[in-house]
Amino acid sequence: ETQVALYYARLCAVDDAACEDIPMEGSVTSVAVSAGWNVSGCTAGGVLTLTAGGSGGAGFRAVFTALPSGKLADIYFETAAGHGVGYDYSTVGRVVVEGGAGCLCTNASGFAIPGAAACMYVTGGAGGG
Repeated sequence: ETQVALYYARLCAVDDAACEDIPMEGSVTSVAVSAGWNVSGCTAGGVLTLTAGGSGGAGFRAVFTALPSGKLADIYFETAAGHGVGYDYSTVGRVVVEGGAGCLCTNASGFAIPGAAACMYVTGGAGGG
């Protein structure tokens, strides 16, 4: 049986020198805001990590920036290693935000939850969630 391992391509992070050395399987490929929710009220950007969640993975680290309007400007990986390794997507853990002062998750009905982490999620690479 032949197996093919998928790796990231250049531009997977701001510093993309090591992208082609990072396997996609077991890593975090993207971070997003849940459908129907918006992040607003942010007076500063922050850093996103994951709780252990029993997944055994490590190394996920993404950054987000805030616009003067308080909305998210961008979510990105600073380095290729920020995609992390070894995550099991059935128990990936929850997103944790360091920084991100004043951020609220708000839905279309106007219901607001303090903190950007409440409405953010991660997705995984090949073989992951």
